[in-house]
Amino acid sequence: MKKNILCVLVLLSTSISSDKVGNFAFSLYKELEKKDSISFVVSPSSIYSALFMACLGAGNGTKKEILEVLSIDHIPNMPADFFVSSSPSILQANSVWLQEEYRIKDTYLSSLSFFFENEVLRANFSEYPNKSRLKINSWIAESTNNKVQSLLKPNDISRRTRLVLVNALYMLSNWKKAFERSKTASKDFFLLNGTIKLPTMHLRDRMIFFEDGHLKSISLELEDSLLFTVILPNSNTMMRYVESNLDISYFNLILKSSKFYDVDFSMPKINLDYSISLKDHLISMGVNQAFIDGKANFSNIRDENDLTISDVLHQSTLSLDEEGVEASSATAVVIRVKTTAKKKRKEFKANRPFIFIISDQKNNLIHFMGKFSG
Repeated sequence: MKKNILCVLVLLSTSISSDKVGNFAFSLYKELEKKDSISFVVSPSSIYSALFMACLGAGNGTKKEILEVLSIDHIPNMPADFFVSSSPSILQANSVWLQEEYRIKDTYLSSLSFFFENEVLRANFSEYPNKSRLKINSWIAESTNNKVQSLLKPNDISRRTRLVLVNALYMLSNWKKAFERSKTASKDFFLLNGTIKLPTMHLRDRMIFFEDGHLKSISLELEDSLLFTVILPNSNTMMRYVESNLDISYFNLILKSSKFYDVDFSMPKINLDYSISLKDHLISMGVNQAFIDGKANFSNIRDENDLTISDVLHQSTLSLDEEGVEASSATAVVIRVKTTAKKKRKEFKANRPFIFIISDQKNNLIHFMGKFSG
């Protein structure tokens, strides 16, 4: 089955480590789960990339706030490996959409080119905002194998839009050990307030397993060094505790302490499509000035310093079945002009709400994460 996946002076060479993205990922997860108990999926690496593109154009307090949320204290002098994926299973695309005849600094475009492989494209937002929106959506759809087709809604682009920064991510990967379709059956999935039936897959194999007093996890190997990790609290009432305490250090500990065991594993098939405006969430996380006329500083994009972020939009899809994982994501930063090994077999039944993470075994970079609540 084919699968898919939709932001100082330095003396030593520095880049952005995957742990920085991990810090951002778990901070964002905590922000999302506070306001949303339903199933969701996001791509931390996509959002991080889009915000970093915006940060390259920011100055003073605006830049400082974005850097803090990205868990870095300065712009590094080396591109991060994950800005251009080396995995054949993950394709990444970046684009910068500019208002026709709208001039921005060459130094900003050079900075984008230094860190990213990106296209610079033109659109006529001021006269044809809807046509421009459809044009960007078409580019995103093409970059995500048509999984993310309508990230930008009619009101997201206006005549005042001058710049849209886009990151798109496409993932295609099979399980190293596929589930047997003949063993998939309708099974109980236990919610806090009842039980539902879900098509549930089953596999017996040696798997990467971890458990402590609060949770247990299983990591399923995908092609090209990717891992799909399921984190299952020991009870539904433990979910809030696990979500509150799970961070990149804990996640790294889980992966480092995991061992191969014979496991009797079952998990529902998953099909998610999640869209969200991240503006309010980013404000809660500490990015304030970038959204405020009169305070936003994007002087590294234009000397006139007349730009403000109107929204940061994100959409991710995830489809998981017996053969592998299909996922896609896209993030758009819309910028407008201001108005002014043991033998014993383990049992792992993911038959209640759980957290899932798709990461790269080479560097633990988190590409996708979310929660499945049934």
